[in-house]
Formats: sequence, C-alpha cells, structure tokens
Amino acid sequence: MLDIGWVFDLDIAGGIVKVVWRDKNGCWTPILKLTREGGYREVELVVGDLVEFEVVDSRVCTGYYSDIGRLVPCPETRDIVSGSQCFSCRERDVYSDYVIGRSAARVDADFSVYLVQAGSQVKVGVTRSDKLVRRWLEQGGDYGVEVRDGLSSMEALDLEKKISREHGVSQTIRKEEKLIKKPCKLDSFMGPIGVEGRVLDLQEIYNYPDKLGRKLVRKGRFAGEIYGVKGQLISNGDLCIALTSGKKIIEPSQTALDSF
Repeated sequence: MLDIGWVFDLDIAGGIVKVVWRDKNGCWTPILKLTREGGYREVELVVGDLVEFEVVDSRVCTGYYSDIGRLVPCPETRDIVSGSQCFSCRERDVYSDYVIGRSAARVDADFSVYLVQAGSQVKVGVTRSDKLVRRWLEQGGDYGVEVRDGLSSMEALDLEKKISREHGVSQTIRKEEKLIKKPCKLDSFMGPIGVEGRVLDLQEIYNYPDKLGRKLVRKGRFAGEIYGVKGQLISNGDLCIALTSGKKIIEPSQTALDSF
C-alpha cells in the first residue's frame, strides 16, 4: 500500500467537496477539499505524489454557503442519497435562488457570462466576475473568453440563456471531453455573438498534459503517481477518476486498477 496517510486517517476521510483551484503567487494549484466532522480538510494535489484511495457511491452533505465565498459545514454531517447537499443546507445556501434562476436578491456581486471550451465542446456559463479564470479551471476548460462582465446575477442568467437558445451553445460539457485537448474553435462562436475579447489558453497558466488518460471512471480504486489534474479529474497517466462533489473517499477495498 502506498504511503499517503491523509487519505486513510479516519479523522479526515469523508466527502469530496470539490477540487479548489487557488492562485498561489501566480501559480494555479489544485487542492482537494474534503469534509471532516465539523469542518473541512484541504490536501494539495501535487504532480508526482503517490496516491491511493477509493471513490464510492455513498454520499455526504458538503454544507452550504452562508455568504458569498463562505462555505459552512453541514451541522449534522448528514448522509445523503444524491447530489451534494441535504435539504436543510440547500435551503440555507445563499446561492440556491441564483442557481435555479429564481431570484437575484441574495447574491450581491458582479457576474460575467463566458464561453469555455474543453476538448471539442463549447459551453456558455455564468460566474462571479472576480473568479472567472478560477471557474474555467474548475470546469477543466482548455480555452476561455469573457462575453460580458459587470452584470447582476439575473442579467447574466438571462444573457446565458439567450446565447444558448439563439446560438445553440450548450450549458454543459461532458467529463469525457476533458481528457484530450483539441484545437481552439471559440472564434467561430465569438463572431455571431459579437465578442471580441482575448481567448485565454488555460494550458499557459496551468501546465497540464494534452492527453490526461485513456479512460474516465466515476468510482472505484485509484492508485499511482499523480500525472495530472484537470478540473475535477485526477489522472495517473492511464485512468482518470472524477472527484465528484458529495461522494465519499475511503480506504481502498479493490486490489487492482482494472477492478473498476
């Protein structure tokens, strides 16, 4: 068994919150955020480090945002059947109304609409203007461009829906598309929408491999040296596993990488 005690320490093993992308003195760094009893644990994902863990279907509530950017642990650390929040935390979350497009009143911030490409797919999305690049990295994007900035949340949501409806731009990208970087094609989407912004090649700010792996799995055992991290995916150079919000990480029970 590989020696990475942080995965198997019962005090910190728990649910996956997300892979957080943090700018450390100009260097974007992927950090795995995990739930723990009454709080959270963060582990930096360093290329070359040995890891071994198992992602299972069991889920636990990841908590709620009590304010913009302020995540609070679930008071009960509840086990859940699906998603990443229990009903109580979802109702408390400051972003809940914004996410479902019901109201903008509880989110007082400037928002941007953007286009991002991963693999061969392009999507339109919305995020806070001050976390635009971080959002692209969280989504495993290869290229990104800002469409409009300084919007209210409802203005941004309306524009996102308009672009999706009128120009046939998806609002989601399949995880499988993120395994291999493809040539940029955002220019062909920017013209019809009227965007003239600079396209950012995300590989220039975070050096990930052109090909992350041959296969993507959503649960099971993962072991070996970290070859690359892209969005919420981690690779050992062969297999990639999705670090899905709410799912639990446990000590491996499987015996080989082909046991997925």
